[in-house]
Amino acid sequence: DSSVLEQLVDLGDAADREFLVELVDIFLRDAPTRVQAVIDCANKGDLEGVERAAHSLKGSAGNLGAVLMRDIAETLQNASRTHDETTVSAHAPKLGPAYAAVESELRKYLASIT
Repeated sequence: DSSVLEQLVDLGDAADREFLVELVDIFLRDAPTRVQAVIDCANKGDLEGVERAAHSLKGSAGNLGAVLMRDIAETLQNASRTHDETTVSAHAPKLGPAYAAVESELRKYLASIT
C-alpha cells in the first residue's frame, strides 16, 4: 500500500524523507535474512524460530505498507504460536514471492523520491 509511504513523506520535511529512505534501506537489507529464517525454521519444524522471524517481518512490513507480506507473516506467527504446522508449511513458501514483490515496489519508490 504505497499510501502508507506517501503519508510518512507528507508528514515531514526533507530530513524525514531521508529517514524514510533509511528505513526502506534497512528493510531491504534485513528482510531477506528474516524471510530465509522463516523458511528454514519452517522446514526444520522450528515453530519458535518461525514465530520470532515472522513477528519481526510483520512489524517492519506493516510499517512500510507491505500489506500482503505483513498478513502472511502474521498468519505464520499465529500458526506457530498454536503449533499449527500445516498452516506454517502452507504459508512459509508464500513469503519469498511476497518479499520479491515488495522489494520491487520499494526500489521503484526509492527511485521516484531520490
